[in-house]
Amino acid sequence: MEDLIQTERWLAAAEILLMVALLMVMARRGLTSTYRIFFGFMALQSAVRLASLFLNPLGNRSAYLYFYTTPVLWVLSILVVLELYENVLVDFPGILSFGKKVIIGTFALAVLISLLTAGIDWNVSGHEFRKIFYFTFSERCITTAEAIFLFAMTVFLRWFPAPLKRNVHVHTVVLFLYFLMKSVSLLFFNLAGDPVAMSVNLVILAASCICVAGWIWQFSPETDDKKITYRKVDPDEENRILGGLRAINDALLGTAKR
Repeated sequence: MEDLIQTERWLAAAEILLMVALLMVMARRGLTSTYRIFFGFMALQSAVRLASLFLNPLGNRSAYLYFYTTPVLWVLSILVVLELYENVLVDFPGILSFGKKVIIGTFALAVLISLLTAGIDWNVSGHEFRKIFYFTFSERCITTAEAIFLFAMTVFLRWFPAPLKRNVHVHTVVLFLYFLMKSVSLLFFNLAGDPVAMSVNLVILAASCICVAGWIWQFSPETDDKKITYRKVDPDEENRILGGLRAINDALLGTAKR
């Protein structure tokens, strides 16, 4: 047990250093204004993780830190996903405004799918600290919904023939992997119970380190964030699609002004 605790502390320290490095990289590359919610999400996570290093992981203060900060991180994580959606349609403000209703409906559908799987890991008897289980169960549902939504967005971006900024593609894929690995780890913890808690924490920390390193490595500076298209089509077809999108965007903007 002592070895696992020490390993967890080393991984937590590595995660903090990587998150701080990511924040510095985003600031230097001019990405803080484009991904301001994501920047705040990472800043809060690194601060919480740093505070937890100085607390007894089995003590009351550590539990209070978890209970008070986790709901805030849930809200921020959802806003991070919505921020990403806004960056996908930044060139089409009319569609973006109209599509907010669609995005809310789509995300609600993802939440519903997540809740339909709730019976799989509803294992209260396997957890001595039931309040923690309720939190991890809720977080598993939220991260599953986010992973489902981001998977759909990833598929869409790979299929969509119009050019989009490279960072949008990178952010979508890494964020999907981030929430997916967390969701799977929490699912395993909820199923197996308290005996695997430490091991699950190690997996989540390791996965987080990998994803944060991915953001650091792959994020391009704002000035070099060129638009790319993964699905190659005939130039005339691409122009036709973009023309149609601009027409829809202009029509929606005109409707909004009236």
